[in-house]
Amino acid sequence: MATQAMFLRRHSAALALLGWSALCGAAGQLDPDGLSAMDKEAARRAAVEPSIGADWQLTRSVEAGVQIAGEGNLFWKLSNTPARDPDFDFRPYWYEFYVKPGLGFKRNFADGRQLYARVSAVASGTVRHDPFGAGDTGRISIEEFVAGIRMPLGGAGVLLDLSAGAQNFTLGTGMLIANGGSNGFDRGALKLGPRKAFQNSVVARVSQDAFSAQAFYLDPNENPDNDSGTRLVGVDASYTLADDRKAGIAYGKVPRSRAAYPQAALGGIGAPLAVPDARKDLQFVYGYARVPLLPAVLPKGWFGVDARANGIRASRCGPGAGARKGAFRCRMWRGRRNSPWATRVFPATIRALRATSASTPCSTKARRVPGPRAARPPGSSSIPT
Repeated sequence: MATQAMFLRRHSAALALLGWSALCGAAGQLDPDGLSAMDKEAARRAAVEPSIGADWQLTRSVEAGVQIAGEGNLFWKLSNTPARDPDFDFRPYWYEFYVKPGLGFKRNFADGRQLYARVSAVASGTVRHDPFGAGDTGRISIEEFVAGIRMPLGGAGVLLDLSAGAQNFTLGTGMLIANGGSNGFDRGALKLGPRKAFQNSVVARVSQDAFSAQAFYLDPNENPDNDSGTRLVGVDASYTLADDRKAGIAYGKVPRSRAAYPQAALGGIGAPLAVPDARKDLQFVYGYARVPLLPAVLPKGWFGVDARANGIRASRCGPGAGARKGAFRCRMWRGRRNSPWATRVFPATIRALRATSASTPCSTKARRVPGPRAARPPGSSSIPT
């Protein structure tokens, strides 16, 4: 173990130098129009880099990051209540690193069509142990592996964009669906979170001027040892007033999932139950808007308003059994969600929960009840829960 730890520390030091000289993790920041700095840089390079033959253009990129992370008063020391362990560390610290090289390909045709593809890989690791006890480990995996085509439809300025494969996908402001990859545990880099692409996806987008509509199928890149088999399908329509102003509405459904949900014990007394396959058939309606805030002070800052309504189809023992849940959220982000460089200012959350028949205890699917949230590991995907 000592030899392994020394080997990882040496590699983390080398990657730290690479991350500092390359992008220092800032490539994940979002501009007001929702594009990352890496995407902006890729577009800039595509305009100046020479073709690689047969009119194909090549774009190269490298993203890397390293950090020292730590926590205090871990999980509020709740483990001391049932079984105190004097050797358990409530103030852990650990080291994380990752490097993500990528290649982009593009070919333009005279009739307005464009073929494009992108492939990237990520190597990540953790030295020492994170709050969940995982550490001195890491993985190398494919991140993006996507191909697509853009083409005009008719002569009214309508554009069609079809893509399939492992790719990044953000819905609206990113509050509900943004990161499609899970991190931490065997993969390492729990806090940096370098994996963001969905491992399988199909996206069809039609746009004309400020209007845009899309349909999507998403398969998250979950940890292999905790893959819930979740799939998500949906549609989205939006209107872009300007590069930094956008509003839209989306509908989605989870047709397949083995993810379990906790269900409170009857009367709130006793241990909660884990209801299997409770995420399956979840549906949601999601409205969003994004506007700039203090552009003179925060050129890349924006304010997002998100509203969603979730419905979980339940097996019912009587009329009205089941649950519905709604939430209204206001957020302002500067930078990418879940990015180590992200800053979240003035959070405000208002939740409303209404059970259509709270007195009916025989529903076999998950029913949400008011109460404090329990500490839990990060979700294995960005599918709404």
